[in-house]
Amino acid sequence: RCGVLLHLIDGTAEDPAESYAIIREELAAYGAGLEDKTELVALNKIDALEPEVLAERQAALAEATGQEVFLLSGVTGKGVATVLDRMLAIMDAARADQAPAVPYSP
Repeated sequence: RCGVLLHLIDGTAEDPAESYAIIREELAAYGAGLEDKTELVALNKIDALEPEVLAERQAALAEATGQEVFLLSGVTGKGVATVLDRMLAIMDAARADQAPAVPYSP
């Protein structure tokens, strides 16, 4: 029943791309279609990183995932609203696609 997965990757980890790969392997191993769900990827703990390190890790994670990498800080709240808005948009679009058609009645 999950509409979208949010992968929160620890930005202070040595290799965020490896962390993402581990998550994907675990989802595939679990099965039940989780590995096919729409996903967002976010690099968390950005408040603890120097700008150069942050840019490197974001770029590496984007290359590994092939998608946009959101930047978040749970401590400061930076980026949280942006990710939540994107998640809601994805779920709303999915629900609209699944809504039954209402016949036209003049």
